[in-house]
Amino acid sequence: MGVPFIPTVTKMFYGPYEFVPVPLIGWNTTLIKVNDESLFLETTLELTGTLCDFAGESGQFRNLFDKKDELQAAVTASGQELTIDHNGIPVLSGVFPTLDSLTFDEGTWTTQITYSLTFVFNEEIEGKPAIRNFSETWGFTENEDRRSVEVQHDISAEGANTAPSGANNAFANARSFVLGKTGYGNVPSTHPVFVQASGALPSGLDIVAYEGLRQENIDVSQASFSVVEQFILSSGNFTHDQNAQFSTDSNGITSVSIDGNIRGLGRGDICFLNALSAWNINVEPTLPGKAVQVYSRFAGSGTLFTSRPKSLSISENEFFGTISYNREYDDDPSSDLPSNIQDASVAVTNTEPVEIHATIPICNRSQGAIVQNVGTTSPGTWTVNGSVTAKAGEDISVATAFAQTLINDNLPTSAKAGHTFQTIILTSKSITKDELRRQVNFNLQWQYTSSTFASDGPVQISC
Repeated sequence: MGVPFIPTVTKMFYGPYEFVPVPLIGWNTTLIKVNDESLFLETTLELTGTLCDFAGESGQFRNLFDKKDELQAAVTASGQELTIDHNGIPVLSGVFPTLDSLTFDEGTWTTQITYSLTFVFNEEIEGKPAIRNFSETWGFTENEDRRSVEVQHDISAEGANTAPSGANNAFANARSFVLGKTGYGNVPSTHPVFVQASGALPSGLDIVAYEGLRQENIDVSQASFSVVEQFILSSGNFTHDQNAQFSTDSNGITSVSIDGNIRGLGRGDICFLNALSAWNINVEPTLPGKAVQVYSRFAGSGTLFTSRPKSLSISENEFFGTISYNREYDDDPSSDLPSNIQDASVAVTNTEPVEIHATIPICNRSQGAIVQNVGTTSPGTWTVNGSVTAKAGEDISVATAFAQTLINDNLPTSAKAGHTFQTIILTSKSITKDELRRQVNFNLQWQYTSSTFASDGPVQISC
């Protein structure tokens, strides 16, 4: 007996449309790479077939033209599954290709129409997001502070559709690919090289990348996604620039002014917290020493008083994470006050005794009145007046105590007055206290007598 003939049946569908007869199939799969990195598989299906009019009579042009329109409408529909089965066994399924081209060959179109069409579909490789191309650049720029480096990372990608369900995930693939490459941890391990060699990043210190501003752009029509991210490489969590000025006024008082800007590094509120920490720990405590260094470097001739600044101003911007400051010191002795005293002044006035002369007018005397030394002197006066203001938050007793010190330091003595006291008495005492302003004002006066001295010689200045 012969082997019974078993007919084979192969069917091909694109969505609900059935290709009759089944066309010839050309299958080509290409590995898409960019910069030697495998991105996805792109498969091209070349279908070559014939449309025939089986039902109508030969030469019915209208029937074939309708079949052409039916095929064209079917394959241009998106999101359709391409399936092939042989004798009821699935050969191809789960593929949702898109039409790349459709050509109907030249002919009379009376008995048949030959066509060729190209389907394309993509497949992911090992779960990688599928993209058609991408670009990635890193830029490193030294800052003028010679202590930090600005970094800019640009990356963009155009996605490819690999969705098995007929949806389009091209943009999602581009986004996933780009986001997977963000962060300073993805910087090439060999860089930066040149900017480090120039000395911007001190050797021997741990350099940290602090993230800055971000930017993202999308092109929906091209299924592309791009980001720009910035970093600052620094050995600390802040950057700081500082200027110093040395100046002497017409009274010979020398001042040293120091101003600067602190920028906290990081994103969000942490940047201002870093700036504030830098001010409290790294910057503010060093300002007196820095001022003395500048004063000595430019030949200051006295003593720069740094226990209290002549002026101090601070400005902050919490959103930008910045603190700016200015502090000034001078070598004016009046600036050398206790730390709890805001302001103080004291003045001493010594009205010295002089010889007393009696003037006796004589009528018709052409030489004028007779002036006679009566052998004694006028009383002298010693006056001490001043004012003391305590710093905000201090009690007025602080001002009172320092006012007492100033008074005690300026009490009248023979050595200060320049001649020996015969008698001395306190003739007036005025003390005014202002609790609200934490201020004490004082005025004291003494009267004294001294031995007679000649008044026709050189005038000596005492006190």
